[in-house]
Amino acid sequence: MEKIEKTINQRIKELRQNRGISESELAEKIHVKSHEINEWENNNKNIEISKLIELATALDVSLDYLLTGKEKEPQMVVISKTEYACKNDDPSLINFDVFKDLNRLDESGKYLIDYLEMYDCPKVYKEVVNKFILKSSPSDSYMYNKGMERWVKLMIKYDDVEALKQINFFPKNIDRSFGRVDKSYEKYINIFDKQFFLKNINILLKKEKILSETLTLHENNMINSTVDWQYVYANLLLYALDNDDETLFKKIANLIIDLNNKSKTDSVNFKNSNNAKIKNYKTLYSYRDVPQVGTEYSSTPYEYYFSLVNVPKSTIKLMFDKGYVNEAIALNSFNQMSDGEIEAEKMKIAGRSDPQEIFITSCLKYGIVSIQNLLKCDDISIVEHAFNHYPISFKEMLNKYLEKKDYKGLYKFAVDNDFTGIALELVRLKNGDIDEVKKAIDLAANQVYLEGNKFDVNRSYFVNTNNSGWHNYRMMKNPAPRLASEQVKKNVLAELKMEEDRAAALEGLDLQYFKSLLESNNIELLIIKLCVRLEAILKYDFRYLGTFEEMLKKYIEKYCYEDDGWGYMVESRSAYLLHKLRKYRNGIVHPEQAKEQLSNSELKELINYICKLEK
Repeated sequence: MEKIEKTINQRIKELRQNRGISESELAEKIHVKSHEINEWENNNKNIEISKLIELATALDVSLDYLLTGKEKEPQMVVISKTEYACKNDDPSLINFDVFKDLNRLDESGKYLIDYLEMYDCPKVYKEVVNKFILKSSPSDSYMYNKGMERWVKLMIKYDDVEALKQINFFPKNIDRSFGRVDKSYEKYINIFDKQFFLKNINILLKKEKILSETLTLHENNMINSTVDWQYVYANLLLYALDNDDETLFKKIANLIIDLNNKSKTDSVNFKNSNNAKIKNYKTLYSYRDVPQVGTEYSSTPYEYYFSLVNVPKSTIKLMFDKGYVNEAIALNSFNQMSDGEIEAEKMKIAGRSDPQEIFITSCLKYGIVSIQNLLKCDDISIVEHAFNHYPISFKEMLNKYLEKKDYKGLYKFAVDNDFTGIALELVRLKNGDIDEVKKAIDLAANQVYLEGNKFDVNRSYFVNTNNSGWHNYRMMKNPAPRLASEQVKKNVLAELKMEEDRAAALEGLDLQYFKSLLESNNIELLIIKLCVRLEAILKYDFRYLGTFEEMLKKYIEKYCYEDDGWGYMVESRSAYLLHKLRKYRNGIVHPEQAKEQLSNSELKELINYICKLEK
């Protein structure tokens, strides 16, 4: 060990001097003080093992040489002829007749593509791609289909835009007539799919040339492509936002806006053309669970698609967070975010700090506060404030215009939303007499109610609807009487008050609490608290009225009977235990009465039953 250390010390000094490096320069390279180099070279101090590698690097020798003065004998590595050809980028060394089947393994047990990925060999790559990949027919390409993702990555690696252009990257349908889909495209093999694109967006976007020349996005791709372009566009947009790439974001956002405007225009023109007589066109909304609307069917075998890119709500919200307000509003074409949610985002950007007003504003839809969204907060005072200052029905919303004498705003709303009766009465308005306008509003409100359209925001709170089949159809044609807005508000607030009272009554009365009372043998308190929880559930969940005994009787009669096996309905085990609980409780409340006895196992049953009890 001593001999090796001396040899190392001497060698360090010799190497340093031969390379013309001073002690201080070497010390700086390996991050030590200069006197340490002197101490090492003169064997006055042991060299730290952790510094040996740094010394070898700084002196431009191997670690083996630094330690022993000898280099390791080079090992002979045997590689296959194919690997050697790729390593040296020499396609002449490859027998391409043998590699017609690209799934063939060489003598090292590897595929040709493995070596193309391992080494930088553009000449071999070009030969293989030109000879096999680009000259394969759709049917031949099936054998590469599962590995096609690797070949596309290689094309990206080598910036091979020309090869990418020749691939059937976004397959088109055979019939290129306007808007028409021919299902015969299904006989072709898709070597590209959207999942590959989504997984490799980050690779593709690093190659500006590929993005601009190969992935040129335009309306023809959307109309006649089998690829779901909605996913491609939306994910490109999200990628740009996540990576704060403003240039790419603006490019894709403007492209989507232009495409959507073009598609909407084409759809209107088509519906007004002679082709519309076929009565079989479809406005396609194909991003996630957006419902299909405006669809008509007939016996004709053709369908017409006018594709709109639907940007998800989460992405639109992210645009607001990043400050892209105009783009967010323009891309909200499917009303993923309501008008109220958009206004709330504007309030945040403007620095409006009142969280209550921002929340209530976010609950607005078409100027009407959505009760369902409003109830997401657990503060009854916020709900009361919203009810006092915002409309909850279509009629209320229109009457707000009249209260403010905002006839211009009401006229614009009526024209924009095809309520021509209101618009006409506003045009005829004289001397401030608004009686006829009120009548037109009543008619419009009745129309909204009968149609159950988007303006009937809180329909389920105003009328009892049944969502099942024929009955629901009849309800829409002849709906049940509609409640007044004030009654709806009263009902909602009463419901919230009941929820508050229920929470207060059940606070702390959970499974753990009851078990602790049983373990401490505090039986009387356990019985009283079990009955308190049971009474609250019967009152607030089952909505029973009366004394505890009366509510319990109603519950047992409805839920605690079972067949005894002979066709007779008898009280169940739970009824038996609940009766015993009631009698025990009465014995505590009225000491003069005899107490019912309950064993520990019966108490455990009651605790589990009452803690799980729900309607």
